[in-house]
Amino acid sequence: MRRGGLLDAGIVLGILVLAAGSTPVGALGVWGIDALRGVERPMPQLVGFFSFSTRSHLTAAVLLPVRAPSDSPLPGALEVAVERVVRTSGPPQHYSTPEAAVEGLRQSWHEDHDLALERWALGRDVVERAASRARSAGSSDPTRWVELRRWLPAHTAAEGDRLVQGPRALATVLELAWPIQAPHHVTSGYGWRIHPTLGTKRFHNGIDLGVPIGTTVFAAQSGRIAVVGENAVSGRFVVIDHDHDVRTAYCHLDQANVTAGEHVERGAPIGASGNSGRSTGPHLHFMVRLAGETLDPHPLRPEDDQTSPGALHGPPVP
Repeated sequence: MRRGGLLDAGIVLGILVLAAGSTPVGALGVWGIDALRGVERPMPQLVGFFSFSTRSHLTAAVLLPVRAPSDSPLPGALEVAVERVVRTSGPPQHYSTPEAAVEGLRQSWHEDHDLALERWALGRDVVERAASRARSAGSSDPTRWVELRRWLPAHTAAEGDRLVQGPRALATVLELAWPIQAPHHVTSGYGWRIHPTLGTKRFHNGIDLGVPIGTTVFAAQSGRIAVVGENAVSGRFVVIDHDHDVRTAYCHLDQANVTAGEHVERGAPIGASGNSGRSTGPHLHFMVRLAGETLDPHPLRPEDDQTSPGALHGPPVP
């Protein structure tokens, strides 16, 4: 093959690699390959798929409960989230150490929490210029992050996603309530397992809580009901959008008592557990997603709930 031919082949190969991560057809192909390998993922959208997917780094160790100092003006979960983010990926550039960054946020904290966090992360001048542009464009809430980031340079918006959206998302996850209050046990934990009905190795993207049909299911956090649906695998299910790229799902329900678009508060009843869909016994399949990737919900269980995937009672269910 001539040198020009090798160059052309390299260009084509590069385009194919980019297509696998950044186009609808490529995304669908990656999803299909994962499905054949037994990795359960949601089917990608076929419109507007132009970003590389990244797996969440929130492991069980990260989610273990940690108490914030009682004298801090910051909400407890947010203080813990900020501290973990700056220690893991670095503080804002105008702070020399993570400790200085956390103390700086404490000192600058005020009633407008969104604005305080944005100014801390990006600097007052940067935020004020972007807010002014958003306000001139007619935004009714120019300091809300999803509005403000539209008026920032791409690299600055990415830094804000890390230091504003990141802590907000982690704080939301850390404050999730457990969806079952009645006595129950874990029948199948999060992670790889031999599927009880298919007999193949599959990734279990949530946690199964064994409870009788009709047990009340509660919203793990306040938010908007994104989906109320039913299919052959998940049965009747509810998905709640909690903002900051955090969603929870409740599957195999006997009934759902909410409708799409409705706002619910943390701890509100949303339905009753059941045995619908592909299931070998009554249970709730509880799933937590951050930025599209699932997390292990088990570390979020109440401290007085001693059930664990290692203490199973009865056969596992999907």
